[in-house]
Amino acid sequence: MSDTLANFDYDSIQGSLLTHTSLTRDSIFELFKSNGKADQVDNTIYQLINYLSGRSQAATFLANWGYIWDSEIVLRSFYEAGSKVWFICFHKKEYREDLVNEFWTQLHSAHNHKRRTKAKIAEKTPHLDSKRIFEFLSREDIFDFGSANKSSRRAIDQKWSFSEILSTLEHGSDKVIAVPGILVLSHVYGLQSHLTHADDGALDFIQDQSTRPLQEAELKARAHVCRIMSDIASLWTLSYQAIRFHFEGTLRISEQLHLSMNDLHLKTAVHQEAFNRSQDAFYERYNQESQPPSEK
Repeated sequence: MSDTLANFDYDSIQGSLLTHTSLTRDSIFELFKSNGKADQVDNTIYQLINYLSGRSQAATFLANWGYIWDSEIVLRSFYEAGSKVWFICFHKKEYREDLVNEFWTQLHSAHNHKRRTKAKIAEKTPHLDSKRIFEFLSREDIFDFGSANKSSRRAIDQKWSFSEILSTLEHGSDKVIAVPGILVLSHVYGLQSHLTHADDGALDFIQDQSTRPLQEAELKARAHVCRIMSDIASLWTLSYQAIRFHFEGTLRISEQLHLSMNDLHLKTAVHQEAFNRSQDAFYERYNQESQPPSEK
């Protein structure tokens, strides 16, 4: 076993992540304490942050126990919660109230409509206790199904999808502050989607990991864990910046948060670098094979 493998200190890396996420979460709650209002916008952001926090803890727990693929699946939900925080906060102030109202009305009724459609199919169950649940989900006196047609429901669902939120933030508009470079998150999210759907891509990931030489597979697994830790820290930081922009109109982070993020980066970078260097021969061979024959 190489020194790099022998010296992998997960506890130290996890400790740095927990330090950073705790500082970031406390900084967010301090922003709410100092600036928050008892309105729908701030309440929605606050709920999303609490949801994000739970997924962060679950993903870290799974990675700690070696369930890296499962950690990625939970991270997909972490990404989703974060994207809605960024989407709301990076809208210009005068548009946030209407946006959040849309979230709780038009998007909500579209989801109610979709749930009712599935419940009507499930009503055919002979199990009486289950049947009454599905019938309840179809009641118009209880749930708001809205008056939008299928095309409108599809449009609002698309608007609030992860990919569309990132595209909107990437390019900005007269209503939204641009966040250049955020579209890069769509790559990892796409990988997480394969795992969530258990499709051919998910099986390819498992096959790839199981067929690598042992030392390389260990380097890859450790780099993978480090990437997960870095993602969690980075997206917590982005969420803090978004909320600070919402309240104070600035993206700055404190020196303490900067130092804790840098500490985690230093501890994870060495393992990501070790895996990257283990792949040099492969990519060099691939590049050579792809070159057209030289002219004589």
